[in-house]
Amino acid sequence: MCTLTFKPVTLEDRDILTPYFEKTSWRDCNGSFASLYLWSKEYPALYAIVKDMAVVCYPHPTICSYYLPIGDGSSGRLREVLEVMLAHAKEQGTPLRLHLTSEDLENVKNILPHLENIQWKRELADYIYPAEKLRTLSGKKLHSKKNHLNRFMAENEWAFEEINAGNKAECLAMLEEWEAQNRYGDSRDNGLEAEHQAVRRALELLEELRLSGGLIRLLSGERAGRVIAFSIGEALTRDTFVMHFEKAFGEINGAYAAINQQMVEHFARDFTYVNREDDAGDEGLRKAKLSYQPEFLLEKGALQVTELL
Repeated sequence: MCTLTFKPVTLEDRDILTPYFEKTSWRDCNGSFASLYLWSKEYPALYAIVKDMAVVCYPHPTICSYYLPIGDGSSGRLREVLEVMLAHAKEQGTPLRLHLTSEDLENVKNILPHLENIQWKRELADYIYPAEKLRTLSGKKLHSKKNHLNRFMAENEWAFEEINAGNKAECLAMLEEWEAQNRYGDSRDNGLEAEHQAVRRALELLEELRLSGGLIRLLSGERAGRVIAFSIGEALTRDTFVMHFEKAFGEINGAYAAINQQMVEHFARDFTYVNREDDAGDEGLRKAKLSYQPEFLLEKGALQVTELL
């Protein structure tokens, strides 16, 4: 039986882990090296390579929490790696807790028992949209969204720019201002600070992590010359682009609608789907994401595994 020897995820591991992610068809917003690394300080992750698959673990004294093995799991390899993971958990004296999505079920139905016991968490579900609908805002259900966007475009002189070394500092400055304006003054600020640090890392390491970023700059009015919105994403699979972060000044009517549409126009128009991540249980964010009419929600949950079929 192979053993698992874990090491922390670092930026230097990009070229090791990326090929494994590229062999999956995960539409999960966490299914990339960039996502894994960007949140690794807030949620420290370890990884090991076994049987030509990557195993990612979030250590805890009382439980081993894993993603499903990453890579090509065909020809029985997925089962073999799960056997190694289960043996490792038993050696550690902890349960094996697997993170799963609704798209994983077909691959594991003949391997994992008790799939009916998966604890799905609505606040973690990713919102998946047709890219063309987000780009054009066509159709009756998105008519109000298109009017909102058209109003922004009519009332403002503006420009879209790709984020690069020349304008990155302006995005960082906008991030600081946005974060100061959106503090809650309670425990929710802990989550805001964690996201703030992840967004900062994404901006600082945009090229190294092979991320795509865009911004909107106003060219007229009191804020002429200033960045008022930016977004960062990446190609997740052959058919899905994910928007990891999106920031805009809410007091500027239509700024969020504009950066959302422009990111799809410039980076995701050749993809079938856009993943706009989860709502973290925030009712306002949930309402906003549902208003864009997702094609489906990618459910996420966890299953405690003690044996294989």
